[in-house]
Amino acid sequence: MLNEHMYAKIRLRYIKIYIDKLLKTSGGFFMIKDRGNIKWSSLMLVEHREKLKQLIKGEKEVLKPELDEHILDEMNKILGKALEKKLAVSLEYYKNRNLYKVSGYIEEYNLQSKELLVCSGLNKRYLSLDNIISIKIK
Repeated sequence: MLNEHMYAKIRLRYIKIYIDKLLKTSGGFFMIKDRGNIKWSSLMLVEHREKLKQLIKGEKEVLKPELDEHILDEMNKILGKALEKKLAVSLEYYKNRNLYKVSGYIEEYNLQSKELLVCSGLNKRYLSLDNIISIKIK
């Protein structure tokens, strides 16, 4: 038969297990899973929700960086080397207020439209030289 002391120990152990499951601890900090803004959206006005969405979208948007002549000259050398030797490159380009990365081979360079044809596997895309931010040889 269980005495009062043993019963209290067992009960305390189950409480600790329950609390550990409820509050998943990680590195000494309590990590409570929360629904964030969804939880409070029923209490917000429609205008507030729209403004909040715009703010979150605005944080992700990036302004196009200005490149100086030294960086453009380096990019031009790398581009010429990659075209001449058919080397794999990694490009970072700016489009619709975001930065994107693409890797592949440069198939052709169109002087009139100032565009590169980049092939990565079965995927081919034209990139404007004005929007390319960095070129690196893999």
